[in-house]
Amino acid sequence: MSKCVKVKVVKGNNLVVRDFFSRSSDPYVLLKLGPNLGSTRVVDKNLNPVWDEEFRFPITDFNRCSSLQLQVWDKDTVFGIDCLDPDDYMGEAVIDLKPLVKGDGFPAQGKVVLYASEGNCLFKDSVIVEHAEGKRVQDVCLRLRNVKSGLLYLQLEWTL
Repeated sequence: MSKCVKVKVVKGNNLVVRDFFSRSSDPYVLLKLGPNLGSTRVVDKNLNPVWDEEFRFPITDFNRCSSLQLQVWDKDTVFGIDCLDPDDYMGEAVIDLKPLVKGDGFPAQGKVVLYASEGNCLFKDSVIVEHAEGKRVQDVCLRLRNVKSGLLYLQLEWTL
């Protein structure tokens, strides 16, 4: 039987402008964990979108899906109709799920701090908390790569 990682895409902050006439963007997030994909809805004309959308990704082989990949895109439309042009790239981030799922060295009903560094996409330190109900929860703020600015806020949950 497979277990699931629950990913809540909370919000974006200070995303890059891709629609130059409106000085805004119409962002959405693509998620990939192993072979599983997800997508948030598009938030029109907003550089600080709030999605508050949850996704559940089954994990059958942790070795194939230990990293959650996220990409932010700008939906291109004209008068509400999809354009033929491809959507515009707004950045990406990756988060390693091993500390959340495997819990190596985790104190019983305790917490572990993951430190932000140049080697990861964490914008600030992130704490994984193990609850008595048998789950681990991690609030994450990720720095988007390959763009001038942008943060992505997530909440991750793993049921033991």
